Amino acid sequence: MPVILTAEAGETWLLSDVAPAELKELLVPFPAPEMKSFPVSSRVNHAEVNDVELVKPIEIEEMTTGMLFELN
Repeated sequence: MPVILTAEAGETWLLSDVAPAELKELLVPFPAPEMKSFPVSSRVNHAEVNDVELVKPIEIEEMTTGMLFELN
């Protein structure tokens, strides 16, 4: 499972002289209220595509057919 770190924890994580026990303390659930979600292009499903457009939000109308769930 991937870990989501706060900006401060991310700085600590990247230090070369941090004790493993201190790093383990950073492995806590990320606060749900701080998470954001938005629809993105289905292009994210293609490994050969790697550009900044992949993380830009899209309008629901831009989404193509074949969605797993219907939007209300």
